[in-house]
Amino acid sequence: MITPILLVSLCSIICFFIFSHFATASHGPNEPRLIPSRIPFFGHLPGMIRHGSSYYGMIAKKHNLPIFTLGVPKSKIYIVTSPQLISAIDRRSKTISFAPYVVQFAKRMLKPSQHAIEKLGENLLEEKGPVGLRPETLKAMHDSLVPGPNLDAISKVMLRGISTYLDPASVQESSGSGRIRLFEWTRRFVTRASTDAVYGPEKNPFHDPEVYDAFWTIDEQFILLGLNVLPGLITPRGSRARKLFFDAMHRYYSEDGPSTASALIRSRHAVSLQHGLSQTDMEHFNLSVSYGLLVNTVPTAAWVLYHVYSDESLLASLRRDIGAFVRREEEATASINLPEVIAGCRLLDSLVREVLRVHSTNASGRVVLRDTLIDDRYMLKEGATLLTPSAELHRNADVWGPTASAFDAGRFLGQKKVPGSAYRAFGSGASVCPGRFFATNEISAILVMMLPRYDVSPAHGRSWVVPKTKSHITTSIMTPVEDIEVRITEREEAKGVKWTFTWEAEEEKRQD
Repeated sequence: MITPILLVSLCSIICFFIFSHFATASHGPNEPRLIPSRIPFFGHLPGMIRHGSSYYGMIAKKHNLPIFTLGVPKSKIYIVTSPQLISAIDRRSKTISFAPYVVQFAKRMLKPSQHAIEKLGENLLEEKGPVGLRPETLKAMHDSLVPGPNLDAISKVMLRGISTYLDPASVQESSGSGRIRLFEWTRRFVTRASTDAVYGPEKNPFHDPEVYDAFWTIDEQFILLGLNVLPGLITPRGSRARKLFFDAMHRYYSEDGPSTASALIRSRHAVSLQHGLSQTDMEHFNLSVSYGLLVNTVPTAAWVLYHVYSDESLLASLRRDIGAFVRREEEATASINLPEVIAGCRLLDSLVREVLRVHSTNASGRVVLRDTLIDDRYMLKEGATLLTPSAELHRNADVWGPTASAFDAGRFLGQKKVPGSAYRAFGSGASVCPGRFFATNEISAILVMMLPRYDVSPAHGRSWVVPKTKSHITTSIMTPVEDIEVRITEREEAKGVKWTFTWEAEEEKRQD
Protein backbone atom coordinates (compact mmCIF):
# COMPACT_ATOMS: atom_id res chain seq x y z
CA MET A 1 0.00 0.00 0.00
CA ILE A 2 1.23 3.52 -0.84
CA THR A 3 1.50 5.62 2.32
CA PRO A 4 0.81 9.41 2.30
CA ILE A 5 4.52 10.12 2.88
CA LEU A 6 5.53 7.89 -0.03
CA LEU A 7 2.88 9.50 -2.24
CA VAL A 8 4.16 13.01 -1.42
CA SER A 9 7.73 11.89 -2.13
CA LEU A 10 6.76 10.40 -5.47
CA CYS A 11 4.88 13.57 -6.43
CA SER A 12 7.89 15.69 -5.46
CA ILE A 13 10.22 13.59 -7.58
CA ILE A 14 7.84 13.73 -10.55
CA CYS A 15 7.42 17.51 -10.23
CA PHE A 16 11.16 18.00 -10.01
CA PHE A 17 11.66 15.86 -13.10
CA ILE A 18 9.01 17.73 -15.03
CA PHE A 19 10.20 21.21 -14.11
CA SER A 20 13.86 20.44 -14.78
CA HIS A 21 13.02 18.63 -17.99
CA PHE A 22 10.74 21.37 -19.27
CA ALA A 23 12.96 24.36 -18.54
CA THR A 24 13.05 26.62 -21.58
CA ALA A 25 16.24 27.21 -23.58
CA SER A 26 18.17 30.49 -23.49
CA HIS A 27 17.63 33.11 -26.18
CA GLY A 28 20.24 35.23 -27.95
CA PRO A 29 19.85 38.90 -29.04
CA ASN A 30 20.27 38.12 -32.78
CA GLU A 31 17.74 35.30 -32.83
CA PRO A 32 14.21 35.89 -34.17
CA ARG A 33 12.02 37.74 -31.67
CA LEU A 34 10.91 35.58 -28.74
CA ILE A 35 7.15 35.60 -28.20
CA PRO A 36 6.54 35.35 -24.44
CA SER A 37 4.21 32.79 -22.93
CA ARG A 38 2.10 33.24 -19.83
CA ILE A 39 2.65 29.61 -18.83
CA PRO A 40 5.99 28.99 -17.10
CA PHE A 41 8.10 25.91 -17.87
CA PHE A 42 5.72 24.61 -20.53
CA GLY A 43 5.92 27.71 -22.73
CA HIS A 44 3.75 27.51 -25.85
CA LEU A 45 3.34 23.73 -25.72
CA PRO A 46 -0.22 23.82 -24.23
CA GLY A 47 -1.36 26.18 -26.98
CA MET A 48 0.14 23.94 -29.66
CA ILE A 49 -1.59 20.89 -28.21
CA ARG A 50 -4.91 22.68 -27.89
CA HIS A 51 -5.02 24.42 -31.27
CA GLY A 52 -2.79 22.20 -33.37
CA SER A 53 -0.82 23.73 -36.20
CA SER A 54 -3.31 26.63 -36.45
CA TYR A 55 -1.67 27.98 -33.28
CA TYR A 56 1.28 29.25 -35.31
CA GLY A 57 -1.07 31.27 -37.50
CA MET A 58 -2.76 32.76 -34.46
CA ILE A 59 0.59 34.04 -33.17
CA ALA A 60 1.70 35.20 -36.62
CA LYS A 61 -1.49 37.19 -37.17
CA LYS A 62 -1.17 38.85 -33.78
CA HIS A 63 2.47 39.91 -34.14
CA ASN A 64 2.87 40.23 -37.94
CA LEU A 65 6.49 39.05 -38.05
CA PRO A 66 8.28 37.20 -40.90
CA ILE A 67 9.99 34.92 -38.38
CA PHE A 68 9.67 34.54 -34.61
CA THR A 69 10.54 32.20 -31.76
CA LEU A 70 8.26 30.14 -29.50
CA GLY A 71 9.67 28.76 -26.28
CA VAL A 72 8.83 25.11 -25.55
CA PRO A 73 10.15 22.60 -22.99
CA LYS A 74 13.95 22.34 -23.16
CA SER A 75 14.04 23.89 -26.61
CA LYS A 76 12.69 26.56 -28.94
CA ILE A 77 10.83 26.67 -32.24
CA TYR A 78 11.37 29.19 -35.03
CA ILE A 79 8.21 29.91 -37.01
CA VAL A 80 8.79 31.26 -40.54
CA THR A 81 5.97 32.94 -42.48
CA SER A 82 7.91 34.85 -45.17
CA PRO A 83 8.32 33.17 -48.60
CA GLN A 84 11.58 35.04 -49.07
CA LEU A 85 13.06 33.70 -45.84
CA ILE A 86 11.81 30.20 -46.65
CA SER A 87 13.64 30.34 -49.99
CA ALA A 88 16.83 31.21 -48.11
CA ILE A 89 16.24 28.35 -45.68
CA ASP A 90 15.56 25.88 -48.52
CA ARG A 91 19.03 26.69 -49.86
CA ARG A 92 20.58 25.60 -46.57
CA SER A 93 19.22 22.06 -46.48
CA LYS A 94 22.47 20.65 -45.11
CA THR A 95 22.50 22.78 -41.95
CA ILE A 96 18.72 23.18 -41.55
CA SER A 97 17.54 19.66 -42.17
CA PHE A 98 14.47 17.45 -42.09
CA ALA A 99 16.63 14.40 -41.34
CA PRO A 100 16.63 14.69 -37.50
CA TYR A 101 12.83 14.80 -37.60
CA VAL A 102 12.86 11.31 -39.09
CA VAL A 103 15.06 10.05 -36.27
CA GLN A 104 12.95 11.72 -33.57
CA PHE A 105 9.70 10.42 -35.07
CA ALA A 106 11.13 6.91 -35.06
CA LYS A 107 12.36 7.14 -31.46
CA ARG A 108 9.09 8.50 -30.14
CA MET A 109 6.49 6.64 -32.19
CA LEU A 110 7.94 3.48 -33.73
CA LYS A 111 9.71 1.88 -30.73
CA PRO A 112 12.73 0.72 -32.76
CA SER A 113 15.85 -0.99 -31.48
CA GLN A 114 18.91 1.04 -30.56
CA HIS A 115 20.62 -0.41 -33.63
CA ALA A 116 17.87 0.97 -35.89
CA ILE A 117 18.09 4.42 -34.27
CA GLU A 118 21.84 4.48 -34.77
CA LYS A 119 21.42 3.44 -38.40
CA LEU A 120 18.86 6.19 -39.01
CA GLY A 121 21.21 8.76 -37.50
CA GLU A 122 24.22 7.82 -39.62
CA ASN A 123 25.48 10.40 -42.12
CA LEU A 124 22.86 12.90 -40.95
CA LEU A 125 24.39 15.80 -42.93
CA GLU A 126 25.00 13.49 -45.93
CA GLU A 127 28.65 14.53 -45.95
CA LYS A 128 29.36 11.12 -47.54
CA GLY A 129 26.62 11.62 -50.10
CA PRO A 130 23.10 10.12 -50.04
CA VAL A 131 24.17 6.85 -48.40
CA GLY A 132 22.84 5.26 -45.24
CA LEU A 133 19.54 3.83 -44.07
CA ARG A 134 17.57 7.09 -44.03
CA PRO A 135 18.61 8.61 -47.40
CA GLU A 136 18.52 5.26 -49.19
CA THR A 137 15.06 4.48 -47.82
CA LEU A 138 13.84 7.92 -48.90
CA LYS A 139 15.30 7.41 -52.39
CA ALA A 140 13.63 4.00 -52.64
CA MET A 141 10.30 5.59 -51.75
CA HIS A 142 10.65 8.39 -54.30
CA ASP A 143 11.76 5.95 -57.01
CA SER A 144 8.76 3.70 -56.28
CA LEU A 145 6.21 6.50 -56.43
CA VAL A 146 7.31 8.79 -59.27
CA PRO A 147 5.20 8.68 -62.46
CA GLY A 148 6.04 5.47 -64.28
CA PRO A 149 5.32 1.72 -64.18
CA ASN A 150 5.47 1.35 -60.38
CA LEU A 151 3.03 4.23 -59.78
CA ASP A 152 0.73 2.88 -62.49
CA ALA A 153 0.80 -0.55 -60.81
CA ILE A 154 -0.30 0.68 -57.40
CA SER A 155 -2.81 3.08 -58.98
CA LYS A 156 -4.47 0.10 -60.72
CA VAL A 157 -4.83 -1.73 -57.41
CA MET A 158 -6.16 1.42 -55.76
CA LEU A 159 -8.68 1.84 -58.58
CA ARG A 160 -10.01 -1.69 -58.14
CA GLY A 161 -10.56 -1.09 -54.45
CA ILE A 162 -12.39 2.20 -54.97
CA SER A 163 -14.47 0.71 -57.80
CA THR A 164 -15.74 -1.99 -55.46
CA TYR A 165 -16.62 0.47 -52.71
CA LEU A 166 -18.31 2.96 -55.07
CA ASP A 167 -20.42 0.32 -56.75
CA PRO A 168 -24.14 1.24 -56.37
CA ALA A 169 -24.84 -1.81 -54.19
CA SER A 170 -21.99 -0.90 -51.81
CA VAL A 171 -23.05 2.74 -51.64
CA GLN A 172 -26.63 1.72 -50.88
CA GLU A 173 -25.41 -0.64 -48.15
CA SER A 174 -23.30 2.14 -46.60
CA SER A 175 -26.29 4.46 -46.49
CA GLY A 176 -28.66 1.97 -44.89
CA SER A 177 -30.29 4.70 -42.77
CA GLY A 178 -30.33 7.08 -45.72
CA ARG A 179 -27.51 9.14 -44.24
CA ILE A 180 -23.75 8.88 -44.57
CA ARG A 181 -21.12 10.63 -42.48
CA LEU A 182 -18.99 11.99 -45.30
CA PHE A 183 -15.55 12.01 -43.67
CA GLU A 184 -16.01 8.66 -41.93
CA TRP A 185 -17.34 7.03 -45.11
CA THR A 186 -14.44 8.41 -47.17
CA ARG A 187 -11.97 7.27 -44.52
CA ARG A 188 -13.15 3.68 -44.75
CA PHE A 189 -12.81 3.17 -48.48
CA VAL A 190 -9.69 5.31 -48.92
CA THR A 191 -7.96 3.38 -46.14
CA ARG A 192 -8.86 0.05 -47.74
CA ALA A 193 -7.97 1.06 -51.31
CA SER A 194 -4.72 2.79 -50.32
CA THR A 195 -3.42 0.00 -48.13
CA ASP A 196 -4.40 -2.68 -50.68
CA ALA A 197 -2.34 -0.75 -53.23
CA VAL A 198 0.72 -0.51 -51.00
CA TYR A 199 0.66 -3.72 -48.93
CA GLY A 200 -1.01 -5.88 -51.58
CA PRO A 201 -4.66 -7.02 -51.47
CA GLU A 202 -3.72 -10.64 -50.71
CA LYS A 203 -2.30 -10.08 -47.21
CA ASN A 204 -3.11 -6.47 -46.36
CA PRO A 205 -3.28 -6.23 -42.53
CA PHE A 206 -5.93 -3.50 -42.78
CA HIS A 207 -8.52 -6.07 -43.89
CA ASP A 208 -8.89 -6.75 -40.17
CA PRO A 209 -11.33 -4.16 -38.72
CA GLU A 210 -9.36 -4.16 -35.47
CA VAL A 211 -6.22 -3.06 -37.31
CA TYR A 212 -8.20 -0.30 -39.05
CA ASP A 213 -9.55 0.91 -35.70
CA ALA A 214 -6.12 0.63 -34.09
CA PHE A 215 -4.46 2.77 -36.72
CA TRP A 216 -6.97 5.60 -36.44
CA THR A 217 -6.76 5.40 -32.65
CA ILE A 218 -3.00 5.90 -32.95
CA ASP A 219 -3.69 8.98 -35.07
CA GLU A 220 -6.13 10.29 -32.46
CA GLN A 221 -3.66 9.70 -29.63
CA PHE A 222 -0.58 10.78 -31.59
CA ILE A 223 0.41 13.71 -29.39
CA LEU A 224 0.28 11.72 -26.17
CA LEU A 225 2.15 8.79 -27.71
CA GLY A 226 4.73 11.20 -29.12
CA LEU A 227 5.57 12.51 -25.65
CA ASN A 228 7.13 9.08 -25.11
CA VAL A 229 6.73 9.38 -21.34
CA LEU A 230 4.91 6.48 -19.66
CA PRO A 231 2.60 5.98 -22.68
CA GLY A 232 0.89 2.99 -21.07
CA LEU A 233 -0.23 5.26 -18.24
CA ILE A 234 -0.85 8.50 -20.15
CA THR A 235 -2.63 6.96 -23.14
CA PRO A 236 -3.57 3.32 -22.55
CA ARG A 237 -5.85 3.33 -25.62
CA GLY A 238 -3.06 4.60 -27.82
CA SER A 239 -0.56 2.13 -26.38
CA ARG A 240 -2.90 -0.82 -26.92
CA ALA A 241 -3.65 0.32 -30.45
CA ARG A 242 0.03 0.65 -31.31
CA LYS A 243 0.78 -2.83 -29.98
CA LEU A 244 -2.13 -4.25 -31.97
CA PHE A 245 -0.80 -2.55 -35.11
CA PHE A 246 2.72 -3.90 -34.51
CA ASP A 247 1.33 -7.40 -33.90
CA ALA A 248 -0.57 -7.23 -37.20
CA MET A 249 2.59 -6.20 -39.03
CA HIS A 250 4.43 -9.09 -37.36
CA ARG A 251 1.91 -11.53 -38.84
CA TYR A 252 2.22 -9.79 -42.22
CA TYR A 253 6.02 -10.15 -42.32
CA SER A 254 5.96 -13.67 -40.87
CA GLU A 255 3.67 -14.68 -43.76
CA ASP A 256 6.06 -13.06 -46.29
CA GLY A 257 3.64 -10.22 -46.98
CA PRO A 258 6.24 -8.03 -48.75
CA SER A 259 6.49 -10.60 -51.56
CA THR A 260 2.93 -9.73 -52.62
CA ALA A 261 3.23 -6.01 -51.91
CA SER A 262 3.98 -2.95 -54.04
CA ALA A 263 7.42 -1.87 -55.20
CA LEU A 264 7.33 0.66 -52.35
CA ILE A 265 7.25 -2.01 -49.63
CA ARG A 266 9.62 -4.35 -51.47
CA SER A 267 12.24 -1.65 -52.03
CA ARG A 268 12.04 -0.46 -48.41
CA HIS A 269 12.39 -4.08 -47.31
CA ALA A 270 15.51 -4.52 -49.45
CA VAL A 271 17.16 -1.37 -48.05
CA SER A 272 16.33 -2.45 -44.48
CA LEU A 273 17.89 -5.88 -45.03
CA GLN A 274 20.97 -4.29 -46.56
CA HIS A 275 21.49 -2.23 -43.41
CA GLY A 276 20.92 -5.11 -41.04
CA LEU A 277 17.56 -4.14 -39.55
CA SER A 278 15.69 -6.84 -37.69
CA GLN A 279 12.26 -7.99 -38.80
CA THR A 280 10.80 -6.34 -35.69
CA ASP A 281 12.25 -2.98 -36.71
CA MET A 282 10.87 -3.37 -40.21
CA GLU A 283 7.44 -4.21 -38.79
CA HIS A 284 7.46 -1.15 -36.55
CA PHE A 285 8.70 1.18 -39.30
CA ASN A 286 5.56 0.43 -41.27
CA LEU A 287 3.59 2.65 -38.93
CA SER A 288 5.34 5.60 -40.59
CA VAL A 289 4.43 4.24 -44.05
CA SER A 290 0.76 3.94 -43.13
CA TYR A 291 0.77 7.32 -41.46
CA GLY A 292 2.20 9.08 -44.50
CA LEU A 293 -0.15 7.17 -46.77
CA LEU A 294 -3.43 7.94 -45.04
CA VAL A 295 -3.70 10.79 -42.57
CA ASN A 296 -3.77 13.62 -45.12
CA THR A 297 -5.17 11.86 -48.18
CA VAL A 298 -8.36 10.85 -46.37
CA PRO A 299 -9.56 14.33 -45.32
CA THR A 300 -8.43 15.88 -48.62
CA ALA A 301 -10.58 13.44 -50.57
CA ALA A 302 -13.58 14.26 -48.39
CA TRP A 303 -13.04 18.02 -48.78
CA VAL A 304 -12.86 17.65 -52.56
CA LEU A 305 -16.26 15.94 -52.54
CA TYR A 306 -17.66 18.62 -50.25
CA HIS A 307 -16.50 21.53 -52.39
CA VAL A 308 -17.74 20.04 -55.66
CA TYR A 309 -21.18 18.93 -54.51
CA SER A 310 -21.81 22.14 -52.58
CA ASP A 311 -21.18 24.29 -55.68
CA GLU A 312 -23.70 23.65 -58.49
CA SER A 313 -21.71 25.61 -61.06
CA LEU A 314 -18.48 23.76 -60.29
CA LEU A 315 -20.34 20.44 -60.28
CA ALA A 316 -21.81 21.12 -63.73
CA SER A 317 -18.44 22.21 -65.15
CA LEU A 318 -16.64 19.14 -63.90
CA ARG A 319 -19.37 16.79 -65.09
CA ARG A 320 -19.16 18.35 -68.52
CA ASP A 321 -15.35 18.09 -68.62
CA ILE A 322 -15.31 14.49 -67.36
CA GLY A 323 -18.14 13.59 -69.74
CA ALA A 324 -15.85 14.34 -72.67
CA PHE A 325 -13.74 11.33 -71.68
CA VAL A 326 -16.63 8.85 -71.33
CA ARG A 327 -16.72 6.13 -73.97
CA ARG A 328 -20.07 4.58 -74.84
CA GLU A 329 -19.92 1.63 -77.19
CA GLU A 330 -23.47 0.66 -76.29
CA GLU A 331 -26.28 2.58 -74.63
CA ALA A 332 -26.05 0.65 -71.37
CA THR A 333 -22.25 0.66 -71.05
CA ALA A 334 -19.78 3.42 -70.26
CA SER A 335 -16.04 3.40 -69.64
CA ILE A 336 -13.49 5.94 -68.46
CA ASN A 337 -9.72 5.61 -68.56
CA LEU A 338 -8.56 7.51 -65.47
CA PRO A 339 -5.08 8.64 -66.63
CA GLU A 340 -6.67 10.36 -69.63
CA VAL A 341 -9.01 12.37 -67.41
CA ILE A 342 -6.34 13.25 -64.86
CA ALA A 343 -3.96 14.41 -67.60
CA GLY A 344 -6.59 16.19 -69.69
CA CYS A 345 -8.98 17.81 -67.21
CA ARG A 346 -7.22 20.96 -66.07
CA LEU A 347 -10.10 22.05 -63.83
CA LEU A 348 -9.83 18.78 -61.90
CA ASP A 349 -6.13 19.37 -61.28
CA SER A 350 -6.76 22.97 -60.23
CA LEU A 351 -9.55 21.91 -57.87
CA VAL A 352 -7.39 19.37 -56.01
CA ARG A 353 -4.53 21.85 -55.69
CA GLU A 354 -6.89 24.54 -54.40
CA VAL A 355 -8.42 22.22 -51.80
CA LEU A 356 -4.92 21.47 -50.57
CA ARG A 357 -4.06 25.18 -50.55
CA VAL A 358 -7.12 26.20 -48.54
CA HIS A 359 -7.33 23.32 -46.08
CA SER A 360 -3.66 22.63 -45.49
CA THR A 361 -2.24 23.56 -42.11
CA ASN A 362 0.97 21.64 -42.69
CA ALA A 363 3.87 22.88 -40.58
CA SER A 364 6.89 21.42 -42.33
CA GLY A 365 9.58 20.86 -39.74
CA ARG A 366 13.35 20.91 -39.76
CA VAL A 367 16.13 21.00 -37.19
CA VAL A 368 18.99 23.51 -37.13
CA LEU A 369 22.15 21.40 -37.13
CA ARG A 370 24.61 24.32 -36.99
CA ASP A 371 24.32 27.99 -36.07
CA THR A 372 23.11 29.59 -39.31
CA LEU A 373 22.64 33.24 -40.27
CA ILE A 374 19.61 33.93 -42.47
CA ASP A 375 19.08 37.10 -44.51
CA ASP A 376 22.20 38.57 -42.88
CA ARG A 377 19.96 39.30 -39.92
CA TYR A 378 18.52 36.29 -38.09
CA MET A 379 20.75 33.87 -36.22
CA LEU A 380 19.23 30.40 -35.99
CA LYS A 381 20.84 28.39 -33.19
CA GLU A 382 21.97 24.79 -33.34
CA GLY A 383 19.44 22.36 -31.88
CA ALA A 384 16.35 24.52 -32.44
CA THR A 385 13.36 23.36 -34.47
CA LEU A 386 12.17 25.39 -37.46
CA LEU A 387 8.59 25.20 -38.76
CA THR A 388 7.07 26.69 -41.92
CA PRO A 389 3.27 26.69 -41.47
CA SER A 390 1.59 26.41 -44.85
CA ALA A 391 -1.65 28.15 -43.82
CA GLU A 392 0.08 31.53 -43.55
CA LEU A 393 1.92 31.08 -46.82
CA HIS A 394 -1.21 29.91 -48.62
CA ARG A 395 -3.05 33.08 -47.59
CA ASN A 396 -0.29 35.50 -48.46
CA ALA A 397 -1.95 38.24 -50.53
CA ASP A 398 1.39 39.27 -52.06
CA VAL A 399 1.58 35.84 -53.70
CA TRP A 400 -2.04 34.85 -54.23
CA GLY A 401 -3.68 38.24 -54.73
CA PRO A 402 -6.66 39.86 -52.98
CA THR A 403 -8.70 36.61 -53.04
CA ALA A 404 -6.01 34.67 -51.17
CA SER A 405 -8.38 33.74 -48.34
CA ALA A 406 -11.22 32.60 -50.64
CA PHE A 407 -11.77 29.20 -52.25
CA ASP A 408 -11.49 29.32 -56.05
CA ALA A 409 -11.54 25.94 -57.80
CA GLY A 410 -10.17 27.47 -61.00
CA ARG A 411 -7.39 29.44 -59.33
CA PHE A 412 -4.59 27.39 -60.86
CA LEU A 413 -5.98 27.60 -64.40
CA GLY A 414 -4.77 31.14 -64.88
CA GLN A 415 -2.48 31.54 -61.91
CA LYS A 416 1.07 32.54 -62.72
CA LYS A 417 3.73 30.11 -61.57
CA VAL A 418 3.83 30.13 -57.79
CA PRO A 419 7.24 29.82 -56.11
CA GLY A 420 7.77 26.60 -54.18
CA SER A 421 8.33 28.62 -51.04
CA ALA A 422 4.68 29.81 -51.16
CA TYR A 423 2.92 26.49 -51.87
CA ARG A 424 3.72 23.87 -49.26
CA ALA A 425 0.86 21.35 -49.42
CA PHE A 426 3.36 18.51 -49.94
CA GLY A 427 6.38 20.16 -48.36
CA SER A 428 9.30 21.08 -50.59
CA GLY A 429 12.91 20.40 -51.39
CA ALA A 430 14.51 17.49 -49.58
CA SER A 431 11.39 16.99 -47.44
CA VAL A 432 8.85 16.88 -50.29
CA CYS A 433 6.31 14.09 -49.86
CA PRO A 434 7.27 11.04 -51.97
CA GLY A 435 3.61 9.92 -52.14
CA ARG A 436 2.23 13.14 -53.63
CA PHE A 437 1.60 11.67 -57.09
CA PHE A 438 -0.24 8.64 -55.72
CA ALA A 439 -2.31 10.83 -53.40
CA THR A 440 -3.44 13.15 -56.19
CA ASN A 441 -4.17 10.16 -58.44
CA GLU A 442 -6.40 8.65 -55.76
CA ILE A 443 -8.24 11.86 -54.91
CA SER A 444 -8.86 12.60 -58.58
CA ALA A 445 -10.01 9.04 -59.25
CA ILE A 446 -12.62 9.21 -56.49
CA LEU A 447 -14.14 12.33 -57.97
CA VAL A 448 -14.11 11.01 -61.55
CA MET A 449 -15.89 7.85 -60.41
CA MET A 450 -18.45 9.71 -58.30
CA LEU A 451 -19.59 12.62 -60.45
CA PRO A 452 -21.11 10.82 -63.45
CA ARG A 453 -23.05 8.40 -61.24
CA TYR A 454 -24.07 10.00 -57.96
CA ASP A 455 -25.70 13.06 -56.46
CA VAL A 456 -24.68 14.08 -52.95
CA SER A 457 -26.84 16.39 -50.86
CA PRO A 458 -26.98 17.53 -47.23
CA ALA A 459 -28.93 15.17 -44.99
CA HIS A 460 -30.38 18.12 -43.05
CA GLY A 461 -32.09 20.79 -45.14
CA ARG A 462 -31.32 21.82 -48.68
CA SER A 463 -28.33 24.10 -48.17
CA TRP A 464 -24.74 23.13 -47.57
CA VAL A 465 -23.24 24.66 -44.44
CA VAL A 466 -19.54 25.42 -44.14
CA PRO A 467 -18.48 23.34 -41.12
CA LYS A 468 -16.30 24.54 -38.30
CA THR A 469 -12.89 22.95 -38.53
CA LYS A 470 -10.06 21.88 -36.28
CA SER A 471 -6.41 21.32 -37.02
CA HIS A 472 -4.12 18.58 -35.81
CA ILE A 473 -0.59 19.27 -34.63
CA THR A 474 0.83 16.34 -36.61
CA THR A 475 -1.21 16.26 -39.83
CA SER A 476 -1.65 18.73 -42.64
CA ILE A 477 -5.36 18.89 -43.44
CA MET A 478 -8.06 20.40 -41.26
CA THR A 479 -11.11 18.29 -40.41
CA PRO A 480 -14.63 19.29 -39.34
CA VAL A 481 -15.41 19.58 -35.65
CA GLU A 482 -18.46 17.44 -36.44
CA ASP A 483 -18.76 15.14 -39.44
CA ILE A 484 -20.98 16.21 -42.35
CA GLU A 485 -24.07 14.05 -42.83
CA VAL A 486 -25.10 13.61 -46.46
CA ARG A 487 -27.37 11.56 -48.70
CA ILE A 488 -25.84 9.79 -51.69
CA THR A 489 -28.25 8.79 -54.47
CA GLU A 490 -27.68 7.30 -57.88
CA ARG A 491 -28.39 9.68 -60.77
CA GLU A 492 -31.30 8.73 -63.02
CA GLU A 493 -29.16 8.83 -66.17
CA ALA A 494 -26.63 6.46 -64.57
CA LYS A 495 -29.09 3.78 -63.47
CA GLY A 496 -28.85 0.56 -65.42
CA VAL A 497 -25.53 1.61 -66.99
CA LYS A 498 -22.55 -0.70 -66.57
CA TRP A 499 -19.62 1.55 -65.71
CA THR A 500 -16.02 0.45 -66.26
CA PHE A 501 -13.06 2.38 -64.89
CA THR A 502 -9.57 1.52 -66.11
CA TRP A 503 -6.01 2.66 -65.50
CA GLU A 504 -4.26 2.35 -68.84
CA ALA A 505 -1.22 4.58 -69.16
CA GLU A 506 -0.02 5.94 -72.51
CA GLU A 507 2.92 3.52 -72.57
CA GLU A 508 0.57 0.55 -72.21
CA LYS A 509 -1.73 1.88 -74.91
CA ARG A 510 1.22 2.20 -77.31
CA GLN A 511 2.30 -1.37 -76.58
CA ASP A 512 -1.22 -2.62 -77.29
